[in-house]
Amino acid sequence: MLTIFGVLRPSVFLSLGNFKNILEQVAILAIVAAVEAVVMVVGDFDLSVGVTASLSGAIVAHLLGHGYGITVSIIAALVAGIVVGAVNGYLRP
Repeated sequence: MLTIFGVLRPSVFLSLGNFKNILEQVAILAIVAAVEAVVMVVGDFDLSVGVTASLSGAIVAHLLGHGYGITVSIIAALVAGIVVGAVNGYLRP
C-alpha cells in the first residue's frame, strides 16, 4: 500500500505532514499495545486493556462534546479507567 499510494500521490502521501498525522493517530494504539504486551509477558491474556482505553476515549469525547473542559474530561476518563481496573482486578482470581 505504501508503494501504491506513494506512486499515485507522492506529493501528498509521502509528505512530512502525512507522516506526522499517521504517527499521531497510531500513538494511542502503540501505548495500548505496549501495555497489553506487558500483561501477556507475565502470563495473562487480558483484552480489557483496549476496551478500557476505548471507554476512556469515549468519555472524553462525550464530555468535550457537551461543553465540559478538557481538565474535567480527562479526570473523568482517568476515574473511569481506575474504576474499571479496580473492578476487573477484584473479579479476577
